[in-house]
Amino acid sequence: MFSSSSLMLFVDLDRIQYLGNSPSPDVPIFTIIFLSTIAHSFIFYFLPSSLAPLIKSYVVSTFHAIVCILSVVNFFSCYSVNLKQINRIAGGGIYGTGDEVMTYSICYSFGYFTYDLLLMLFYKSVRTKSALIHHIIILVGLFSGIMNGICHSCHFYLLGEELSTIPLNLKAIYQNRPRLHKVFTYLFVISFVFSRIIYGSIICGYAFRAAPQFIQMASNVGDLKKSMFHPDANFSIQVGTSFSPSESAYKHCPWLSDPVSIDRRVANFHDSKLHCSVFRYEYAAAT
Repeated sequence: MFSSSSLMLFVDLDRIQYLGNSPSPDVPIFTIIFLSTIAHSFIFYFLPSSLAPLIKSYVVSTFHAIVCILSVVNFFSCYSVNLKQINRIAGGGIYGTGDEVMTYSICYSFGYFTYDLLLMLFYKSVRTKSALIHHIIILVGLFSGIMNGICHSCHFYLLGEELSTIPLNLKAIYQNRPRLHKVFTYLFVISFVFSRIIYGSIICGYAFRAAPQFIQMASNVGDLKKSMFHPDANFSIQVGTSFSPSESAYKHCPWLSDPVSIDRRVANFHDSKLHCSVFRYEYAAAT
């Protein structure tokens, strides 16, 4: 018989096989994000006031893109890359392989997108509906990867797509200078094909290829079940049936195993985050 601590160790080892063990809890995530947001804000503020806010935003965007490209190039040149390993493409990476440095770059980019989102809220000339939606989606994706490790490594590799952002910004900055504008237009097309279509498709291809096995491995250790237990996935069914003796919740949610015991049903009800804050309401719902 295995002790509970031994079983937990096996579960943790299985979880590392698909999710990895990075980002490390030692990384000052929120400090890096805050400093990055402030740093980009200062760069914008100290640029010549003669420049329009939109042009200044292009300059800061170019700076961010250059940092991202240097980070990705440095990683490819200094560390091992294994896009076929589940926990190093669809997970958070493995500590000790160099994957741990990815978090710093992603937190830096998260700070930039936070700054840029705030900038769009302050300056109407910088704001577009598509840009707002883009930034919100990016921020949600990056933050999810930072906090739970899912696709964290993939997010880092995709920072390499920022290569096409550089000529795109320069094309806009020099739109009144035909020769430079034409040069940067050609460079944008070339870099877009290389970084977004070819490179980006390769990274995403490996991530999508890893997805089925990633999901299966998560299911094997119960993580997929926990995610399905989340209110977002079960709200209408669990509220309607309330884990009652009819067992409808368990019939409609095959990933929920009926513990039969009333106490365990109560525990499940608590785990679902749907219980009301009324004294002993959970017992009324579970019996």
